Amino acid sequence: MDSNSSNICGIMAKNFKAQSAMEYLMTYGWAILIIAIVLAALYVLGVFNGSTFIGTSCSPAYGALCTSPIAAPYNFTVTLKNIGQTNWAATTFAFVPSSSIMPATSNMFSYPDGSVIGNVISLNGGNIDGAQGAINMKAGFPTLVFFNDKPSSDDCIESSALSKCPKVGSIPGGIGSTTSGEIWAIYTLNPKNNTPPYYAVEMARVTMKIS
Repeated sequence: MDSNSSNICGIMAKNFKAQSAMEYLMTYGWAILIIAIVLAALYVLGVFNGSTFIGTSCSPAYGALCTSPIAAPYNFTVTLKNIGQTNWAATTFAFVPSSSIMPATSNMFSYPDGSVIGNVISLNGGNIDGAQGAINMKAGFPTLVFFNDKPSSDDCIESSALSKCPKVGSIPGGIGSTTSGEIWAIYTLNPKNNTPPYYAVEMARVTMKIS
C-alpha cells in the first residue's frame, strides 16, 4: 500500500470516528435535554419543595393523647386527652407556633405572643367553669378543640385572666401552606376556686398542611 492509500485510509478513519462522536452527542444530547426539561417542570410544580411531602400530623407528648388532626385555612381541629391520673381545672389550650417560646413558670395563666387560643367544641367527662375560655378536664376523657386564627375572629379571648389574641398568620390561610408548633395546656389543680399555681404542659407537637 502506497503512502497515498495510507493517507486516505487515515482520513476515512478519522471521519468515521468524528461521525460516531457526533451521533453519540446528538443521541445523548437530546436525552439530556429532555431530562432537563422534565426536572425543570417538576421544580416549577414544587415537587422538590420539602413542604410538598409534609402532611398534617400530631405527635403527643408524654401523658397526653392527640388524634384526628384536621387543618383548614386559618384553623385547626384536634382531639386531645389527658391520660394521666390527675384532673385539670380551669384548663385552656393554645397552639403556640415554633417561633414563640412558653415561659418556664408555674404561676401563669397566659400564652406567648402569636398563640392561638383553642375553643372547646366537645368536652366529655368535664364541664365549663367560671373562667372565660377555660374548662374542667377529667383525666382519660377526649376533648375536641378548635383553634381559629381567622382575621376578625369572634373567638379571640380578652379577659383579666387571659388576654392573648392571635397574631394573624400563626395558622396560615393559603391552600398548601404549612406551619408547625406545639399545643399547650395551662391548668390548676384546685377545682373549687381556680387559684394559682397554674401549670403549663406541652400536650403535642403539630405540623399543619392547609387543605
